[in-house]
Amino acid sequence: MIARKISVVLPVYNEAENIQTCLRRLAAALAGVEHEILVCYDFEADSTLPAIAAMADRPASLKLVKNDLGKGAANALRAGFKAATGDVVVTTMADLSDPPEKIPELAEHLRAGGYAVVAGSRYMRGGSQTGGPFLKRTFSRTAGLLLRWIAGLGTHDATNNFRAYSRSFLDSVGIESERGFEIALELTVKAQQMGLKVGEIPSSWTDRSAGASRFRMWAWMPNYLRWWLRAAREPLLVWGVWALMVVLATLYIRDYAPRIPFWDDLEVLRIWLPTMERNWEEMWSLHNEHRIPLPRLIQVGLLHLTNDFRSGMCFQVLLYGLVSAAMILVARRFRGRTSWTDAFFPLLWLNTGNCENLLMGFQLSLALPTVLVCVFLVLAVIRPKGLGTGSSVVASLALVFLPLCGGPGITQVPPLILGMALLGWMTLKQKIPAPRAAGWVLIGGAVLTVIVVVLYFVDFNYSPGENKTRDPLRILDVALRFLSLSAGHFGRDQYPWSIVLVLAIVAIGAWLCVQRLRSVPPDRVRAGGILMVMGATAFLALGIGHGRGGGDPSAGFAIRYIGLPAPILCAAYFAVLVYGGMFTSAIVRGGLALGMAACLIFVEDSYAQGYGRIRRDLAAAMQRDIRAGTSSIEVFNRYGKDTYPAPPGFFYLFGLMAQYGVPPFDEMTAQQREDWNISAFRTPPSYVESPDGKARVREVGEGFMALLAPPRTGVHMPLNSGSTRISGLYGVMPANYKIKKNAPVRILVMLIDGDTRAVLLDRVLDPVNVPGDRGPQKFDLTLPHPGQEIVLRTLGAMPHPRPVSWAYWAQIAVE
Repeated sequence: MIARKISVVLPVYNEAENIQTCLRRLAAALAGVEHEILVCYDFEADSTLPAIAAMADRPASLKLVKNDLGKGAANALRAGFKAATGDVVVTTMADLSDPPEKIPELAEHLRAGGYAVVAGSRYMRGGSQTGGPFLKRTFSRTAGLLLRWIAGLGTHDATNNFRAYSRSFLDSVGIESERGFEIALELTVKAQQMGLKVGEIPSSWTDRSAGASRFRMWAWMPNYLRWWLRAAREPLLVWGVWALMVVLATLYIRDYAPRIPFWDDLEVLRIWLPTMERNWEEMWSLHNEHRIPLPRLIQVGLLHLTNDFRSGMCFQVLLYGLVSAAMILVARRFRGRTSWTDAFFPLLWLNTGNCENLLMGFQLSLALPTVLVCVFLVLAVIRPKGLGTGSSVVASLALVFLPLCGGPGITQVPPLILGMALLGWMTLKQKIPAPRAAGWVLIGGAVLTVIVVVLYFVDFNYSPGENKTRDPLRILDVALRFLSLSAGHFGRDQYPWSIVLVLAIVAIGAWLCVQRLRSVPPDRVRAGGILMVMGATAFLALGIGHGRGGGDPSAGFAIRYIGLPAPILCAAYFAVLVYGGMFTSAIVRGGLALGMAACLIFVEDSYAQGYGRIRRDLAAAMQRDIRAGTSSIEVFNRYGKDTYPAPPGFFYLFGLMAQYGVPPFDEMTAQQREDWNISAFRTPPSYVESPDGKARVREVGEGFMALLAPPRTGVHMPLNSGSTRISGLYGVMPANYKIKKNAPVRILVMLIDGDTRAVLLDRVLDPVNVPGDRGPQKFDLTLPHPGQEIVLRTLGAMPHPRPVSWAYWAQIAVE
């Protein structure tokens, strides 16, 4: 049996000037506790020994220990450890640089907290350092703080030798140091890497006032550096990967992200530009089947600050960087150190295989709900016994925000509402040792979220053409494909083997959590929280299966979904970390990290580079054409299908950009931007056939905007099932009235239905010779039957060698 005793190990080397005072202060400080003082010396001629012998008040607890392991401070300490009989072993110096009065506090802190090592810290709050060489102080402080920040070492003061060690720890660890005082750093690093607790208390340090220091900084520096690197090598690797991934993702956006908004990024113009109303109704309105007020609000705020659509893309990198950093820190907090396998998190979240989202700011609507779900995972791991009031507020806000992020958020809400309400109830019933206020906050958050969900579905409609299904097999098929994307492009390319692997990893993690719930009730918050996150991702997968399963099952492989199922693998990672055996944990975590790295190197990057080049080159070509003055009609004909294929939206949204000088219209004159003015059509055309691309929007002499239509121009107007009439203006450009050589113009309006063409209007305008044909001509036609489209054509009235007048169309509306 090890006695409950403090063993103070005191290495000495010719300390005759200090030893008597030191022993008296040690005896006084330890008078009230069981202890022993072990003075460790190297040789019999040491001047310390006669000084001790001359003491009339020599402490009864004093023992002399001859170091027979070899010269040096490290061997003297090792000899003292070997001779110590107490359950707590404290090392201190005979020069009184460390306060003996702190020794009982060191021992008590170690015993009460179950620590392996407790350091007297000069650099934590309440600690201090007086005197000593400047260079030594600087190196010591810097080394300690870096290890604290980078490696998560449990003390700010890694190099100070004023330490308390548990006897059981010293008995279980081998000591490699043989000369210098780096033994303290060695033991602290080894304790951390063994998964044992390292703590600290504030302490002061004062440079010796008598005798010569034995500290040899330059001679011992290599040994200190060895242990510093041993503690920091895995954290440096992981944080290096994290920093590299953040930089690569940011550079990817810089190199490939267009300044011209495409697709859904154009939609934010409706609520961002000065004349647009930024009201709740617009924020709350449906985008397809999604209500996304929170992502909209953030993207508009970023645009307001930067006037750059790439700000939303960079904000995604920030979000993914924060969530991966948080998970690295959470893993370190549980394990006590950072493992190389934690590089899995930045590799998972920040890889450029997520390129379709990184190059579109609108995809905040996918990034935000994913990050919010990860909040629950982080809280579950770091709060295993229950949430406090502050963390309950964080969880409640995350839950309320989720349905404000559209379908990817609202489909994950059910298991999270259930889990939070249950945790709140258990807290109020004190089955969970947490403040009762936390229980009310959790229940309140669950109730408020239910209200938001109900409001979400008021006046809710699925967008036309959605491929919904209620077939369970099709739902499951698409859901499994979606879950396979948690492994990135590998999941899509190697399906179905990839989903077998993903489900096996998730099943291991879920089984470990279920076993923990059954066998260790006090750990139910952590295990239940991990399962709750897995359930949220599973609900999301089923929701996508329902919403997309009515079409091609490969819809579950949409690359924009890559980040959405990632939390389920993170949950499995933490499950095996916390509850798995050493072998299972190492295999699963190592496999995830290495697999994600391999996928990034061999698959993700090549796809990302190819996709990025396509987006960059398309945007560059479109920007060149716009700035060269290419007509809006021709720009749509060339690029509409790849940027915004719905003609009404294309002309309306790009017209807004032109009106307010949003890039690439920022370098154009007001006259050049008039071509993009949308007032020529009340219903924008779907396609314009224009010889030589000469059709363009201009102001005519009648005081309104019109589409100039040279001969052989065809304007295609879209029809829907409810269209019944078409109206507008047509005419000949006033400048042509006085040109006697100009031939008449033929105006045609045709209803197209498959191969059938019905002529609704056929008129010849000859304004040169017929005054009544001058000026705008109104038409208002009823459609005799439904059709696919209306075509407005301008032709020469007859074969004629003379030039033909230019016509125009204006204020065209299909109702």
